[in-house]
Amino acid sequence: MAQYFVTYFRKNMNNLIEKLIIRCNSIPADKVYHCLGGVILFAIGQLFGQGLMLAVIGAVVKEIYDRQHPNHTPDVWDAVATILGGLLGFVIYLGY
Repeated sequence: MAQYFVTYFRKNMNNLIEKLIIRCNSIPADKVYHCLGGVILFAIGQLFGQGLMLAVIGAVVKEIYDRQHPNHTPDVWDAVATILGGLLGFVIYLGY
């Protein structure tokens, strides 16, 4: 009986991992960079106890900067990706 559950779990986990990899391959590279930037901003801000706040402020300031400069393209999804990166940094921080 236990072997059945182990086999079932492994099969479903493999399907889940495959779907996750396919989904990750469809994320545009610039959104991944914004997410990584959010993680970095969180890490820097966390040195002063304000990690998540710095990630959010950094995301908003970057989009305001993009809006003020004609050769840049502001995108609300860039800010969302940066903030999600900050949240990812927070989750990683909670794990340690």
